[in-house]
Amino acid sequence: RTRDLMDPFLEEERPRGGGFDPLAIVRMFWRRKWLFFVPFVICLAMAFVAVRTMTPIYESAGQIRVVHEVSSSRMLENGSTRFRRTRDMDRETIANIWTILTAPKFLESVVRETQLYTGRARMPEGETIMPEVLTPEEMDAVSRRARGLGAQIRVRPDGHHIFLLAVRDIDPRQAFILSRVMLDS
Repeated sequence: RTRDLMDPFLEEERPRGGGFDPLAIVRMFWRRKWLFFVPFVICLAMAFVAVRTMTPIYESAGQIRVVHEVSSSRMLENGSTRFRRTRDMDRETIANIWTILTAPKFLESVVRETQLYTGRARMPEGETIMPEVLTPEEMDAVSRRARGLGAQIRVRPDGHHIFLLAVRDIDPRQAFILSRVMLDS
Protein backbone atom coordinates (compact mmCIF):
# COMPACT_ATOMS: atom_id res chain seq x y z
CA ARG A 1 0.00 0.00 0.00
CA THR A 2 2.84 2.44 0.69
CA ARG A 3 4.19 1.82 -2.79
CA ASP A 4 0.90 3.07 -4.34
CA LEU A 5 1.15 6.35 -2.43
CA MET A 6 4.69 7.07 -3.61
CA ASP A 7 5.40 9.55 -6.33
CA PRO A 8 5.80 7.66 -9.65
CA PHE A 9 8.87 9.77 -10.55
CA LEU A 10 10.85 8.80 -7.47
CA GLU A 11 13.65 6.32 -7.88
CA GLU A 12 12.87 2.67 -7.58
CA GLU A 13 14.55 0.73 -4.88
CA ARG A 14 17.82 -0.75 -6.05
CA PRO A 15 18.75 -4.33 -5.39
CA ARG A 16 20.99 -4.70 -2.37
CA GLY A 17 23.96 -6.43 -3.90
CA GLY A 18 23.84 -4.82 -7.34
CA GLY A 19 26.21 -2.50 -9.11
CA PHE A 20 25.52 -0.72 -12.34
CA ASP A 21 22.24 -1.84 -13.91
CA PRO A 22 21.69 -0.52 -17.47
CA LEU A 23 18.18 -1.94 -17.56
CA ALA A 24 17.19 0.22 -14.59
CA ILE A 25 18.40 3.32 -16.46
CA VAL A 26 16.36 2.37 -19.53
CA ARG A 27 13.26 1.86 -17.37
CA MET A 28 13.83 5.22 -15.67
CA PHE A 29 14.04 7.03 -19.03
CA TRP A 30 11.05 5.14 -20.41
CA ARG A 31 8.87 6.24 -17.48
CA ARG A 32 9.93 9.88 -18.06
CA LYS A 33 9.76 9.80 -21.86
CA TRP A 34 7.27 12.69 -22.01
CA LEU A 35 9.73 14.94 -20.17
CA PHE A 36 12.10 14.52 -23.12
CA PHE A 37 9.71 14.08 -26.01
CA VAL A 38 7.42 17.10 -25.46
CA PRO A 39 10.23 19.76 -25.22
CA PHE A 40 11.91 18.18 -28.25
CA VAL A 41 8.73 18.49 -30.34
CA ILE A 42 8.15 22.06 -29.15
CA CYS A 43 11.72 23.11 -30.05
CA LEU A 44 11.47 21.38 -33.41
CA ALA A 45 8.22 23.21 -34.20
CA MET A 46 9.69 26.58 -33.16
CA ALA A 47 12.74 25.98 -35.38
CA PHE A 48 10.50 25.10 -38.32
CA VAL A 49 8.43 28.27 -37.88
CA ALA A 50 11.56 30.42 -37.51
CA VAL A 51 13.16 29.03 -40.67
CA ARG A 52 9.97 29.48 -42.69
CA THR A 53 9.29 33.07 -41.57
CA MET A 54 12.81 34.55 -41.49
CA THR A 55 13.75 36.97 -44.24
CA PRO A 56 17.04 35.96 -45.86
CA ILE A 57 19.82 38.52 -45.64
CA TYR A 58 22.40 38.57 -48.41
CA GLU A 59 25.91 39.91 -48.06
CA SER A 60 28.05 41.16 -50.90
CA ALA A 61 31.69 41.68 -50.05
CA GLY A 62 34.98 42.70 -51.55
CA GLN A 63 38.53 42.87 -50.28
CA ILE A 64 40.70 45.92 -49.89
CA ARG A 65 44.45 45.60 -49.64
CA VAL A 66 46.12 48.52 -47.90
CA VAL A 67 49.76 49.16 -48.68
CA HIS A 68 51.71 51.17 -46.13
CA GLU A 69 54.78 52.76 -47.62
CA VAL A 70 56.32 54.04 -44.44
CA SER A 71 59.95 54.07 -43.60
CA SER A 72 61.65 55.57 -40.63
CA SER A 73 65.05 55.51 -39.09
CA ARG A 74 65.96 55.70 -35.47
CA MET A 75 68.80 54.98 -33.19
CA LEU A 76 68.74 52.07 -30.78
CA GLU A 77 68.63 54.38 -27.77
CA ASN A 78 65.42 56.00 -28.97
CA GLY A 79 62.01 54.63 -28.06
CA SER A 80 59.96 52.34 -30.19
CA THR A 81 58.24 53.35 -33.39
CA ARG A 82 54.64 54.43 -33.64
CA PHE A 83 53.33 50.89 -34.20
CA ARG A 84 54.77 48.14 -32.07
CA ARG A 85 53.07 45.35 -34.03
CA THR A 86 51.38 45.01 -37.40
CA ARG A 87 48.11 44.38 -35.55
CA ASP A 88 48.25 47.96 -34.25
CA MET A 89 48.66 49.24 -37.80
CA ASP A 90 45.72 47.11 -38.96
CA ARG A 91 43.53 48.38 -36.11
CA GLU A 92 44.21 51.99 -37.03
CA THR A 93 43.59 51.23 -40.71
CA ILE A 94 40.27 49.53 -40.00
CA ALA A 95 39.23 52.47 -37.85
CA ASN A 96 40.08 54.86 -40.71
CA ILE A 97 38.18 52.74 -43.24
CA TRP A 98 35.18 52.56 -40.92
CA THR A 99 35.25 56.33 -40.40
CA ILE A 100 35.34 56.98 -44.13
CA LEU A 101 32.60 54.47 -45.01
CA THR A 102 30.17 55.63 -42.34
CA ALA A 103 30.67 59.34 -42.88
CA PRO A 104 27.31 60.98 -43.65
CA LYS A 105 28.61 62.82 -46.73
CA PHE A 106 30.04 59.61 -48.23
CA LEU A 107 26.86 57.63 -47.56
CA GLU A 108 24.69 60.39 -49.03
CA SER A 109 26.86 60.47 -52.16
CA VAL A 110 26.49 56.68 -52.54
CA VAL A 111 22.70 56.96 -52.10
CA ARG A 112 22.50 59.74 -54.68
CA GLU A 113 24.87 58.02 -57.12
CA THR A 114 22.93 54.73 -57.04
CA GLN A 115 19.58 56.55 -56.81
CA LEU A 116 18.75 54.42 -53.78
CA TYR A 117 16.42 57.15 -52.50
CA THR A 118 13.97 56.21 -55.26
CA GLY A 119 13.48 52.78 -53.69
CA ARG A 120 15.79 50.53 -55.71
CA ALA A 121 19.50 50.93 -56.33
CA ARG A 122 20.75 51.24 -59.92
CA MET A 123 24.25 50.56 -61.10
CA PRO A 124 25.83 53.82 -62.27
CA GLU A 125 26.85 53.65 -65.92
CA GLY A 126 30.06 55.35 -66.91
CA GLU A 127 30.22 58.96 -65.79
CA THR A 128 27.40 59.46 -63.31
CA ILE A 129 25.20 62.49 -63.81
CA MET A 130 23.53 63.25 -60.51
CA PRO A 131 20.68 65.72 -60.33
CA GLU A 132 21.83 69.17 -59.33
CA VAL A 133 18.93 69.98 -57.04
CA LEU A 134 16.73 67.59 -55.15
CA THR A 135 13.39 68.46 -53.62
CA PRO A 136 13.17 68.61 -49.80
CA GLU A 137 11.26 65.31 -49.78
CA GLU A 138 14.01 63.67 -51.84
CA MET A 139 16.70 65.10 -49.54
CA ASP A 140 14.86 63.63 -46.53
CA ALA A 141 14.70 60.29 -48.34
CA VAL A 142 18.44 60.52 -49.12
CA SER A 143 19.36 61.19 -45.48
CA ARG A 144 17.06 58.39 -44.22
CA ARG A 145 18.49 55.88 -46.69
CA ALA A 146 22.05 57.00 -45.84
CA ARG A 147 21.45 56.31 -42.13
CA GLY A 148 20.00 52.90 -43.00
CA LEU A 149 22.93 52.16 -45.28
CA GLY A 150 25.35 52.94 -42.47
CA ALA A 151 23.83 50.08 -40.45
CA GLN A 152 24.25 47.65 -43.36
CA ILE A 153 28.01 48.09 -43.75
CA ARG A 154 30.47 45.61 -42.26
CA VAL A 155 34.26 45.98 -42.20
CA ARG A 156 36.42 43.09 -40.98
CA PRO A 157 40.11 42.22 -41.14
CA ASP A 158 40.70 39.38 -43.60
CA GLY A 159 44.43 38.90 -43.38
CA HIS A 160 47.62 40.89 -43.06
CA HIS A 161 46.75 44.41 -44.35
CA ILE A 162 43.69 42.96 -46.14
CA PHE A 163 40.20 44.09 -45.15
CA LEU A 164 36.77 42.82 -46.10
CA LEU A 165 34.14 45.41 -46.92
CA ALA A 166 30.62 43.96 -46.98
CA VAL A 167 27.12 45.33 -47.44
CA ARG A 168 24.13 43.34 -46.17
CA ASP A 169 20.65 43.65 -47.65
CA ILE A 170 17.53 41.57 -48.20
CA ASP A 171 17.89 42.09 -51.97
CA PRO A 172 21.03 40.40 -53.37
CA ARG A 173 21.20 42.69 -56.42
CA GLN A 174 21.04 45.80 -54.25
CA ALA A 175 23.71 44.45 -51.88
CA PHE A 176 25.99 43.82 -54.87
CA ILE A 177 25.45 47.28 -56.37
CA LEU A 178 26.06 49.07 -53.06
CA SER A 179 29.23 47.12 -52.26
CA ARG A 180 30.54 47.63 -55.80
CA VAL A 181 29.96 51.39 -55.70
CA MET A 182 31.57 51.65 -52.24
CA LEU A 183 34.61 49.65 -53.32
CA ASP A 184 35.01 51.73 -56.47
CA SER A 185 34.68 54.97 -54.50
